[in-house]
Amino acid sequence: MRDLLFIECTPKKDDIREGIVLHEFLNMTDTGYRGRFELHEISSKNKLISLLEDKEYLKSFKGIHLSGHGTNEGGRLGFKLPHGVLHPDEFPRGCFNDKIVGFSACDLGKIDFCRNLLGNTGFKCFIAPQRGVKFMDAAIWFLTLYYLYVGCNKQIWTAYNETNEKFNALVKGAFQYYEP
Repeated sequence: MRDLLFIECTPKKDDIREGIVLHEFLNMTDTGYRGRFELHEISSKNKLISLLEDKEYLKSFKGIHLSGHGTNEGGRLGFKLPHGVLHPDEFPRGCFNDKIVGFSACDLGKIDFCRNLLGNTGFKCFIAPQRGVKFMDAAIWFLTLYYLYVGCNKQIWTAYNETNEKFNALVKGAFQYYEP
């Protein structure tokens, strides 16, 4: 089983795309990690849904990390892609079953998004920022989390707590951890 699937959904014009940075950095830290991570760059809602509907493919990963932007249109939170917005009720049913899911997207750590996403996708745990977050803050925070989880073989809850303790006062975003 592979560790993490990174799905980069930030527009190319943004230059710095956090999912790519995480994938590349974790791959170069130790040759023993090669093949444990995979990266997909996706720009449309339909292509993301199509990938998330492939349950056989997703079974091979312990976790999925989505990098992009959060949006709040008329009080409705969603994951914004360059072409479309995916709301919690639009994610394929069961696509995150028993998976660790990280969303590096502003505001998606708010409880409303998490509850609605859980009801549809069945994640094991969900980690995301509750507020706006800068690229560098998100990259450092998630890189530390995944390094502790994968590189140091820590349980995800322990990795989350240690990452939060190290960076709570330093990074913005108020990263939240949710378990059903």
